[in-house]
Amino acid sequence: MTINGAAIVVENIAISKGGGIYLENCGLCNIFGENTSIGDAFDENQVTNGCGGGIYAVNSSIIISGKNCRVSDGVASDSGGCIWMGNSEFIASGGAKIRAGHAGNDGGGMFIVASTAVFINASVEGNNAYEGGGIYLQIGSEILGCIIKSNSASEGGGLFCTNGCAITDCTINGNNASRGGGAYCNFGGIISGCTYYHNDADEGGGIYFDHGGMVLGCTSSYNNASFNGGGSYCFYGGTISNCVFSVNEASDGGGVSCYYGGKILTSEIYNNDASYGGGVECNTNSEILNCTISGNRATSYGGGISCGQGSIISNCIIGGNWTENEDGGGIYCSFGGEILDCIINDNTSKKSGGGICCKMGGFVSDCTIVENKTKIGGGGGICCDQGGLIHSCSIISNSSETYVGGGAYCFLDGIVTNCIISKNNSELEGGGSYCYHGGIVSGCIINDNTSRDNGGGVYCDGSNAVSLCTIYGNSCSNYGGGVYCWESTVDKCTISSNNANLGGGIFCSWDCSVSDCIINSNSAKSYGGGVYCCQGGTLTNCLISGMNLAPYGGGIYFNEGGALFNCTIADNHAFYYGGGIICSNGGTVVNTIIYNNQAFSGGSNWKTYHSGVLFSYCCTTPTNNLPGGNQCIPDNPMFVSSVGNDYHLQFGSPCIDAGFNMVWMDPPATDLDGNPRIYAGKVDIGCYEFVPEPFYLSFIIYFLLFISRRKYKK
Repeated sequence: MTINGAAIVVENIAISKGGGIYLENCGLCNIFGENTSIGDAFDENQVTNGCGGGIYAVNSSIIISGKNCRVSDGVASDSGGCIWMGNSEFIASGGAKIRAGHAGNDGGGMFIVASTAVFINASVEGNNAYEGGGIYLQIGSEILGCIIKSNSASEGGGLFCTNGCAITDCTINGNNASRGGGAYCNFGGIISGCTYYHNDADEGGGIYFDHGGMVLGCTSSYNNASFNGGGSYCFYGGTISNCVFSVNEASDGGGVSCYYGGKILTSEIYNNDASYGGGVECNTNSEILNCTISGNRATSYGGGISCGQGSIISNCIIGGNWTENEDGGGIYCSFGGEILDCIINDNTSKKSGGGICCKMGGFVSDCTIVENKTKIGGGGGICCDQGGLIHSCSIISNSSETYVGGGAYCFLDGIVTNCIISKNNSELEGGGSYCYHGGIVSGCIINDNTSRDNGGGVYCDGSNAVSLCTIYGNSCSNYGGGVYCWESTVDKCTISSNNANLGGGIFCSWDCSVSDCIINSNSAKSYGGGVYCCQGGTLTNCLISGMNLAPYGGGIYFNEGGALFNCTIADNHAFYYGGGIICSNGGTVVNTIIYNNQAFSGGSNWKTYHSGVLFSYCCTTPTNNLPGGNQCIPDNPMFVSSVGNDYHLQFGSPCIDAGFNMVWMDPPATDLDGNPRIYAGKVDIGCYEFVPEPFYLSFIIYFLLFISRRKYKK
C-alpha cells in the first residue's frame, strides 16, 4: 500500500480496530510526501471501542517519511490513538510526525507490542493517554532515535515501557504526567543514550523506574517533580548507570530519588535542587556507587545526598553541595545508611554536619572529609548523632564558623574511631572534635586543630569518653589546648605540644577522669601547662613530663579540688611558681612522684595555696611543710633516664613497694604500661610498677637462695 502526494485520510470510524487504516500481514505500507496526512485536527480518525484510531497494523511494515508527513489526531477508546502495531516494523523519517493522538488507556500517539520503531528526524508529539502519552511499549518492543515531546499521561507522559522494552538514542522533552513526566519504565525496561529535559511530574520528573528498569548513558536536565525524583525516580530495584543529572528539581531528590534497592552507578549529579537530598535521596537498601555529586542544594537536609534505612554510598566524590536551613551539607545519613570510601569536600550546611550529618545508626568509614563548614551548627566536617559511627576517616581542614566541633561533633552516643582529625577550626569549643552526652572518640590522631574558646583538640561535656588517642599540636584561646573534659573520661591517650590559656594539655573538671595518659611538652599562657584540674577532676596512672610549661603550675594546676593517684610529674617548668604542681583551695595527691621540676620564683616541685591540700605516700622534695606529708619520701626516685624520657623505676628505687594500696588497684587494674598495678604485694609510687627484667629476677632468686643456704649451714 502506498499513500503519497499530500494525500489525506480523514473522518473514518471503526468500532474495534483501525479507524483510518487496517493492516494485517501487509508487506509494506509506505506513507510519504510533504503534508501527507492520516487524520488532522478537524477530521479525526477514530475507533469507538478498540485500538488504533489512525492505523492498526499486525505483522506488517510501515514507512512514514516527508516534511510534515503525519499520522495525527487519531482517537482510540482503548490503545494507540494514532497507531497500534503488533509484531510489526515501523520507520519514520524526514520530518514525519505522530501527533495529537488520544487513547483512553495506553499510547496516545503509538501503542507498540513486540515490534520495532525507528525514527530519523521524526517525532511523537502532543499526544495524551492514561499510560504512555506519546508511546506505550511492551513485550520486548524497541524504539530508536525518536523525538518525544509535549505529550501527557497519568503515568509516562512521554512514553511508558514494560516487560523488557528498550528505548535508545531518543530525545524526550516537555512531557508531563503524575508519574514519570518523560518516561515510566518497569519490569526490565531499558532506556539508553537518551536526553530528557523540561519534563514534569509529581514523582519522577524525567523518568520513573519501577521493579527493575534501567537508565544507561542518559542525560537528564531541567526536569521537575513536585514530590520525589526531579531527574529520575527509582523504585524497587531500578538502576541508573553512566548518566548525567543536572539542574533538576524536586521536593525530595532533586537529581534522583531511589527507594527499595534502586542503584546509581558511575554517574554525575550536579546543580540539582530539592528540600531533602538536593542531588540524591536514597532510602531502604538503595546504593550509590562511583558517582560524582556536586553543586547541589537542599533547603532542608542533605545538600548532596539524603540517605538512610540501609542505603549505601561508596567510592563517590561529594563536593560543593550545601543546605539552606538544616543539616548535612554534603550528606545527611540516618537509620543505618552507610558511607564508604568517599571524598567529601567543600560542602556547607546551615546547621550541623557541613560535610556529613550521620544520625540514628548511620555508618561512615574510610572517607576523606576535607574543607567543609557549618554556618551556625556543630561539626564542620561531620556530625555524629544518636548512635552514628565514624570509622577510619580523615577529617581535615573543616570549620564551624559560629559554633562547635570544627572537625567532628559527637552527640548522644555518636562514636568516632580510628580517624585522623587535623587542622580543623571552631569559633567556640572543640576545634577538632566536640563530644556531648555520650559521644566517644577512640583510637584517633587529633592534631593541629584550633578553637577560639575551649578544647582546641577535643571538647567533652557530659558522660563522654576519649580513649587511645594521640592528641598534639592543638590550641585554643581559653581552656584545654588538647582536651577540655567535663564530667567525662580520657583514657590511654598521648597529649603533647598543645597550647591554651589554662590547661595547655588538658582542662578537667567536675568528676572528669583522666587515666593512663602521657602528657608532655604542652604549654599554657597562665595556669597548668600540662593539666588544669578544677572542682573534682581525677588523674590516675598518668605521666606528666617533658617540659610542660606555664607561668604557674608547669605540670599541673589544681583549683578547688582534684586528685592525683599514682602519677609521675617530672621535668616540667614554671616561669613563676609550681614547676611540678600547684594546689589551690584543695587537692589530693597520693602515690605520686613529683621530681626534677623547675620554677624560677619558688616551689620547683610543688606549691600550695590555702587549705584542704593533702599529699600522702609521695616521692618529692622538699617534704618539709608538705601538707599532709604522710609517708612521703624526699629521695631520688631513680628514673631509668630522665634525659631519655624514660621514667620507669630502676632496681633499688625507694619508690618500689612504697605506696598505699587502694581498692581500685585490685586485678585487673594495670599501670601505665599495662602491667599489673600491684606486682609484689604492695603498690609502687608513680605511674609505672617496677617489674624486674628476667636477669634481675634470676639474680634476686639466686641471692635469696644463697642467703638461705648460708643460714642453714650456720
